[in-house]
Amino acid sequence: MDRKIIHTAAAALTVLLCVSCAEERVERAFPLVEAPAVMCDEKEILDYRVTRFWDGFFDAGEEKYLCDSIHINGVKTDELLPAVGLYARMLEMKDLASARKILSGMFTRMEEYAIARPESGVGGLIPIVEEVLYNPVSPLRDEDIYSPFAAAVATSALCPEGKKAYYENQAEKSALNCRGTASADFRFIDTEGRTRTLYGTDAEYTVLVFINPGCHACGDAVEVLGKEEILKGVKSGRLNILGIYIDEDVGEWMDKTKDLPREWICGYDPDLAIRNGTLYDVRAIPSAYLLDRDKKVLLKDAELEMLENFLLDRI
Repeated sequence: MDRKIIHTAAAALTVLLCVSCAEERVERAFPLVEAPAVMCDEKEILDYRVTRFWDGFFDAGEEKYLCDSIHINGVKTDELLPAVGLYARMLEMKDLASARKILSGMFTRMEEYAIARPESGVGGLIPIVEEVLYNPVSPLRDEDIYSPFAAAVATSALCPEGKKAYYENQAEKSALNCRGTASADFRFIDTEGRTRTLYGTDAEYTVLVFINPGCHACGDAVEVLGKEEILKGVKSGRLNILGIYIDEDVGEWMDKTKDLPREWICGYDPDLAIRNGTLYDVRAIPSAYLLDRDKKVLLKDAELEMLENFLLDRI
């Protein structure tokens, strides 16, 4: 789902939720909350800002704010996108349980505000949060944080008409292979024709990357995970890199595996279980997971830079 589609959806939802706006309604900038100057501890400052991030936006004062195709509760939708992005970066700095709790609290406030002020159009925040945390091309995507949010949307009166199953599916798929849980095992056929399993490989760390050697973006993954500094970890036995092809054209895949580093373990999914979304929700490739020795998920659908930094610090 690209940004244009998301903005269109947000605008349409806002129009549906808004009543006609009187002339006295006003526009405003997004009201950022700053920590008191007396706070010095970085963790304390982060906690204060992220837990109170929406205080100014969900203002219970008497001011009447613009609500139309480009405003949600007085703030332009184009300004809400970077605001939600900042919020997402703060959530990423919290542990997963805390981040989920904070985002759930934000959604509860949204629902309460929508009931008190149906003309505010605050339900239009839903597709913006979706774009930031769930869009597969968003650098801030985090399905683990987003999953409970999608589940809450599905059961809420704010859920857009006809979209209940859509958000239920998002919640279900996003919950697969969360950070801190055991990754799903699967079988694959390697380049020698041998049947192997993910759990049958052994190393201190495993990078599981779903990849198509012919795609342009996958070339970036090959470049990063083919660096000599990282391949040293493979050669030492501390790291395995599994490049798994999840589509049907096995012949083409075999032809192109020569372009992948020989230190990798390369294979394809003969059951198409991964592509069908029953084990992993791969919405774009490449998609990389970092696993520990017990195959517990450390990083999920990780940005390549984050993955590279993690490996270089530990291998």
